[in-house]
Amino acid sequence: MTWTEIMKFIAATLVSVGGATVIILGLAKWFGDFISKRLLDNYKNKHENDLEGIKK
Repeated sequence: MTWTEIMKFIAATLVSVGGATVIILGLAKWFGDFISKRLLDNYKNKHENDLEGIKK
């Protein structure tokens, strides 16, 4: 192998790993936002129901 081939291989490896990292981070952020929104909505609904019960 020549130095050019080695450098091309290293560059291709870094690009493929970097691309996968971007996809994984994007999915993790989306899933985290989705779960946190659901939890916050559940918490908010529970407290609104409790407040309505106190008001009656």
